[in-house]
Amino acid sequence: MVGRLLKNVRNTVIRLTIQEIRLVDGNSTFDGRVEIKVFNTWGTICHDHFGMEDANVICKMIGFNPAKGFRTSYIEGTGPVYVDNMACDANSSHINDCQYSTYGDCSHREDVAVTCTAKCDNPTLQWGMVNDTSTNVGSSISVACERGRILVGDSVIVCKEDGNWTSTPFCRLIDCGDPTPDNGEIKGTSYYLNDVVSVSCDTGYILSGDAVITCQNNSYWTDDPTCTIVDCNALTIANMTIDIDNTTTYGQIAVVKCKYEFSPRGSWAVKCEASGVWNYTHVPDCKLIDCGSSAPPYGRVNDTTSTFGTVVGVECDYGRHLVGDAVLHCQQNGHWSGSPFCSLIECDDPTPNNGFTNGTSHYLDDVLSLSCVTGFVLYGHSAIRCQNNSHWTDYPNCTIVDCGALHISAMSVNIGNATTYGQIADVRCHPDFTPLGSWTVKCEASGIWNYSHVPQCELIDCGDPTPSKGLVNSSKTTVNTVVRVSCEYGYTLSGESVITCLRNGTVVREIHLRPFWFGSKNKKRSRFYEQIAGDQPYRMQTW
Repeated sequence: MVGRLLKNVRNTVIRLTIQEIRLVDGNSTFDGRVEIKVFNTWGTICHDHFGMEDANVICKMIGFNPAKGFRTSYIEGTGPVYVDNMACDANSSHINDCQYSTYGDCSHREDVAVTCTAKCDNPTLQWGMVNDTSTNVGSSISVACERGRILVGDSVIVCKEDGNWTSTPFCRLIDCGDPTPDNGEIKGTSYYLNDVVSVSCDTGYILSGDAVITCQNNSYWTDDPTCTIVDCNALTIANMTIDIDNTTTYGQIAVVKCKYEFSPRGSWAVKCEASGVWNYTHVPDCKLIDCGSSAPPYGRVNDTTSTFGTVVGVECDYGRHLVGDAVLHCQQNGHWSGSPFCSLIECDDPTPNNGFTNGTSHYLDDVLSLSCVTGFVLYGHSAIRCQNNSHWTDYPNCTIVDCGALHISAMSVNIGNATTYGQIADVRCHPDFTPLGSWTVKCEASGIWNYSHVPQCELIDCGDPTPSKGLVNSSKTTVNTVVRVSCEYGYTLSGESVITCLRNGTVVREIHLRPFWFGSKNKKRSRFYEQIAGDQPYRMQTW
């Protein structure tokens, strides 16, 4: 075994090849059962004859400050008990500098435990420096970083009793952080000391601050630029109403339309552009609604204004009359409320029923002559004029000619209800008159019944009924006349002595006279009434 030296106790040493040494199962890193590693196997040290100098050697080997004390471990170890009867002096710095025996008669109940005075590790500071190397408990040192780096943590640290520094500062590169503003971007990916980046904003945003910034030693950029949204401010367009939310910034949409009395109709979207200007180049100009001229041809208005809300009165030139509204309003749709026109003053056709005129023009001041057809007579003026009110000065009419009641002496008339032109009447003599028969009589256009062709009716006359050698008591011979007949002396009456003149020109009960001859047998022819038959009427015969 390399390095082994066997001696009597306190006189003879068997050197061990100690690979490692440690304190375990203690209250801290600096306290615990002493274990050494030999031939890759951990073992312990016996408590026999163990003293403070021995404990100091153990603490030195581990790298701690001198021991504060030792004791029998309250937790037993495992493996071999390598060292027994250890004896070191003040100059010893390793177990092999001491006297000890190996593999004695100790058990693990005698395992020694050591408490070392705490010691902090050397405070190595990458990219930094310390102003002292003391690592004892209570020592304080100052730390700082190289140029281009910044200290993170305390600049002064103190070694605590537990062997730890009060903090563990470190040096990192001076990093100003990502300076990209909201709604912006940068050119550059390194943000360390002296790095330079360019800052710009998204479309619709404007940069407030420097566009080029540098990372400084204090971890701050030379400026902290921001991106502010573009504001187009209040939108005003002449003669327009604007519908917009509370914001006037980039991307905002406003809806605009012409005011009520302006045109054109419709609505348009106006956008706040990145330039900070409202874009309404596509929006038409709003013009006051103008209905244009309202005067109709051959007419005039009382006001030449033609914009929205205007009210005008319309009149026509002489010889024409207004057709449509006399009062017009200019409306929002750009049109007048009506479309009156001036028409020539024209009177209606005055031709009366059953009449005619001598012309066809019916306009203002035209004069027409009126006539009636045959059988009609004009009532009213025969010459009329068309007036400004579209009425003629008169409206004459043609009235059918009326011949009036028809009366013809000794005649009966058979006629309808009318006695007007063209009416036909049937006439005949009364029953006691002749001649017999009927005739038609027409009402002529002259208004006179034309009966010039109708014969006169004469009273029926039976003639003189006086028989020869007889006498009658009346000279009348007309119809219905009753006469008494008598005979001259020497004659006797044969038949009725009273006879009547009938309508057919005969007499009733005509008599037959028989002459009586006195003293002579010669008969003399004479006129007399002869009875025709029994009770039938008699007619006058001449013999």
